[in-house]
Amino acid sequence: MKLLLLSFLLVTSLPCLAQIDINELCSKAGIASLKHLDLDNWDGPNICEKAMSELSVAERRNLEEINNIHQKAAELFGISAFDLFVEPLEIEMLETTLGGLYSFAGSRSISMGVYPQSDYVFNNGIYAHELGHILSGNGNKNLPLSFADLDNSILFTEMFADLIALSLFDEIIIPVSGEESCIDRARYISGGQTYHMAQEYFLSDFSMARVAQCCQSRAVRNRGAPLKGLCEEFSRMGEFSVKLTTPFDPMTIDMSKVDDHQIGIPLLSFMKELSRKTQLQMKEIFKLGFDHKLPRTEVYSCEVNHETKQIEIHTVRSFLQDLRSRLNYAEQLTYDLLAAKHGIEKGLQFGDRHLLDSLNKKESLVCSKIK
Repeated sequence: MKLLLLSFLLVTSLPCLAQIDINELCSKAGIASLKHLDLDNWDGPNICEKAMSELSVAERRNLEEINNIHQKAAELFGISAFDLFVEPLEIEMLETTLGGLYSFAGSRSISMGVYPQSDYVFNNGIYAHELGHILSGNGNKNLPLSFADLDNSILFTEMFADLIALSLFDEIIIPVSGEESCIDRARYISGGQTYHMAQEYFLSDFSMARVAQCCQSRAVRNRGAPLKGLCEEFSRMGEFSVKLTTPFDPMTIDMSKVDDHQIGIPLLSFMKELSRKTQLQMKEIFKLGFDHKLPRTEVYSCEVNHETKQIEIHTVRSFLQDLRSRLNYAEQLTYDLLAAKHGIEKGLQFGDRHLLDSLNKKESLVCSKIK
């Protein structure tokens, strides 16, 4: 069974909290439940129902960290943490040898993997990624209206979740106590990740092969229990071997084999480089891209029952156009140079192709892009 790497999601406002007997920290964080679950018992009491005086050190620490992440995320959108959520969240911390790599979310829930005997210390960056998924997919009217369209884009969904983590912590996978180095191989952003790279970089096995390669290196072979457990799990999954040989072609690559966790990484690399070159913080880049009352759209012409209608869609291309329009002249020049370096147009061509494919499959539409 192959690992579902970093499949992150979250939810949003708080109409039900007043009706639930929960403690002050849970109410402030906008969560209805928090459970700490171990390997022998994947069920447990709701920590939110404990009185403040009954909370353990680990329980209080996790509630405070969750609340801090929610507050910081709300600041990105210029709203209060209360307005960030449509309904309170249910959160589980699950002991697993995969640690934070075993993390996922539902429509209003997050399951965070933590290493066994780690006192339920969780990876803040991965949690922020999960939060990003829920924010982009929950239809909260307090968040950008473009999310409804963008969350259907293969370029956007995982990229945005990573962008939340980068904007809050400047990293996606943050090392925490007890975690050795290999976990960060699953996702990291550098200045050299571009759409000029080989297409194998964007396929489903690449991240796993990178973690597996780390596990086989001499530098980590004799590390402690958390890393040993992680690497043993990877060895049981089989061999991951990726050779970077074929140039990425957005028009011919097999879309069914593309990893949506990988395909948006050059966009993140581009924005991180833009942040460094312009001396704008990542959270400022984020706000410039999404702080639009009327975000741009692209127009598609679709034939439906022998009639033609035009559809306006918010796309990653229009998001980037909004971002560029908010920069000053010197920053726009830097943007253009970095966009060329990172092959952003190639990535957007792939996004256009995927969007057209999705539109044409939906209700058997036949669509083409106008502008």
